[in-house]
Amino acid sequence: MDWIKLSTRKIQQVYQCFSFNLCYLCRAKSRTPLCSYCRPHFELNQQHCHTCKLPLDISIARCGQCQRQPPAYHLCVAPLLYQGMTAALIKRIKFQQQTHFIRILNAFLLEELRKSYQNDHWPQAVIPVPSHPERIRERGFCHTRTIAKLLKNDLPDQVQLLPQLLHKQKHTFAQHKVERSFRLKSQRDAFQLSSRPPKHIALLDDVMTTGSTIDACVKTLLAGGAERVDVWALARTPLPSHLA
Repeated sequence: MDWIKLSTRKIQQVYQCFSFNLCYLCRAKSRTPLCSYCRPHFELNQQHCHTCKLPLDISIARCGQCQRQPPAYHLCVAPLLYQGMTAALIKRIKFQQQTHFIRILNAFLLEELRKSYQNDHWPQAVIPVPSHPERIRERGFCHTRTIAKLLKNDLPDQVQLLPQLLHKQKHTFAQHKVERSFRLKSQRDAFQLSSRPPKHIALLDDVMTTGSTIDACVKTLLAGGAERVDVWALARTPLPSHLA
């Protein structure tokens, strides 16, 4: 047993209990990161396609896209809708480097992950979806790598963090600005591996929109030797009709 790691974790828990027993947004007294007033401002992805977590009016096993072309990943977890407070905080994280908001969004993801793996094996490693070096220079950091690093603190010890395993070698347009068909073409051969991946991997992203980036990463990992890839995302973008 790693006693140094255990003692450090216990000290952090005690420090949290006595010093940070406040809501992370409004600073009201709260035993959880969000108080009962602030939590409802985050819209949960409750009705969705069970395969790709696309938000829908009703929950179904597979949406039309998944029926036409089943995704290569094994499991998808995306607890929040990318709108309202969730969208606002993710934009602040990505474009204003306000990384302290990651803790709030990670709490929703962790809650859903623990349910998803209650009767399943946790992956051997988590890999953040990489940004191209030029994009990292623009933003000053890689936001998915920061999210993964903070998330790792609350994952089971056997789950490794491998941020250097997957690289983006092709600089593409910001994906939210282009159509799905162009996204699919632009992501071809965009990613490469630095070494052979573990058999069971979790791929982590902040927002899943059309899934084109995720799809390209998953195919690269499977081609490189992975046998199972799960997808973890903080949020899923609803269809325009769902937003109306």
